[in-house]
Amino acid sequence: MRRAFITSLFTLTLLASCEFEQASHGNLYGFWHLVAVDTIVIDPATQAAATISTTDLGGQRLFWAVEGHLVEMNDHDKQHAPLVGRFSKEGDSLFVEQLYFSDRYSGDPEVTELSDLLPYGIDTVKPRLLIEQLSSGKLTLRSKNRRLKFKKM
Repeated sequence: MRRAFITSLFTLTLLASCEFEQASHGNLYGFWHLVAVDTIVIDPATQAAATISTTDLGGQRLFWAVEGHLVEMNDHDKQHAPLVGRFSKEGDSLFVEQLYFSDRYSGDPEVTELSDLLPYGIDTVKPRLLIEQLSSGKLTLRSKNRRLKFKKM
């Protein structure tokens, strides 16, 4: 009887801690398909973002997987190297602090070239991404020059 109680208490504690971590980022957790990238400019007079072009990526298999404080960017068509990094969420912003190539045999080298990030919609090595939209099925992130549109899988 005592063993069952201890096991139940441990299980409840474990589940409660997982739920707390999940709740801290809410709908952000999951597997996101990058479906479009808008190139934007800021109108200096109004400070409003204006879209100047949209790249439809719905036919490509570019994904971001978000869990805990980690993000993995992966191209399932194998055209671009997979990346993994740490992020923090502060208010309505995501700060991607470090990005590495997901390549254990080479020691997971740090990403330093912008050309390695562009396929995943990122236009700076340490991006700050504003969360414009976040629901159970859609995510829109915006940097200074890009708007990334995702669909949850």
